[in-house]
Amino acid sequence: MSQSKQEIIDMIVYITQTIPDVSNHDGKEILRIIQKSGISDDKIQTKGGGTQVKFKDMTTDTIVNIYNLLKKKIISKIEKLSMLTEEPVCDAE
Repeated sequence: MSQSKQEIIDMIVYITQTIPDVSNHDGKEILRIIQKSGISDDKIQTKGGGTQVKFKDMTTDTIVNIYNLLKKKIISKIEKLSMLTEEPVCDAE
């Protein structure tokens, strides 16, 4: 499915807002997606304690893949949290 320009912009905003909170493991998964996308190594820069890649250097598919990974991770964490915080159901007498 082809995304509209606005949908891609919304995904980039979501990724930008979510990236600072990802774990090291999730960050490595994102880096693998970027590396497997065929992006030139000179477009992947080490900055401070992390890695930087400009969105303009990524394909739309790469942006969508990163977005989907982040959404999947967050949904999974929300489901785990909801299981831990549910109150036990008691029989009403």
